[in-house]
Amino acid sequence: MPTITCPACSHAFPLDPAKYPAQLLSFKCPKCKGKLSFDNRKAREDLSAAPAAGGEVQLVSIPSDLLGVMPPLHEKVAFMVVQNGSLAPLLKEGLEEVGFFVKETFTDPKEAALPIQQDVPGLVLAQFDAVPPPPFPDLAPLISLPPLTRRRVFVALMAKGLKTLDGNSAFLYQVNCLIDQAELPKFHHHLVAALTYDLNLGHAFLKKS
Repeated sequence: MPTITCPACSHAFPLDPAKYPAQLLSFKCPKCKGKLSFDNRKAREDLSAAPAAGGEVQLVSIPSDLLGVMPPLHEKVAFMVVQNGSLAPLLKEGLEEVGFFVKETFTDPKEAALPIQQDVPGLVLAQFDAVPPPPFPDLAPLISLPPLTRRRVFVALMAKGLKTLDGNSAFLYQVNCLIDQAELPKFHHHLVAALTYDLNLGHAFLKKS
């Protein structure tokens, strides 16, 4: 975590890049109220690259009150498609904390297509180091499923530069939620929020049916 030093009073304090957007930040020194600036773009990039470089990033445990509001999972099996293999253990740990059993991990989306159709997992987490603007052809094997099957599979896409939980962009990518890889330590927190919304929406739909 970088430390910011005020040039006016020399007060030093830590700043967590994951809590702020990837942009030039302007704020006041907490001690002397002098104006400070910090380029969080580089810090967020370094945070994303940290697991590949040395595996130092650790998950932040999900608060019990956040996990407690999520409805029970209907299907607890999960598949992962992970481009950056060094992230796989951390992603698996996060999914297990949410309540999933990670049955298989793939590096190629095409390899995951048939198992997904056969086993119909509750969750597919796809991690790519970078994705182009939608549509993203590499996702096709994971989302090109029969309509009834697709509705049963929650697909989360993680990559650098995505806007976490942006519903409009998720719709364009044809997935259920997006997670910025810079927020890796708390990715499973965002997943819980998205799953909670999705599961509550499904429950409300069933009640009306």
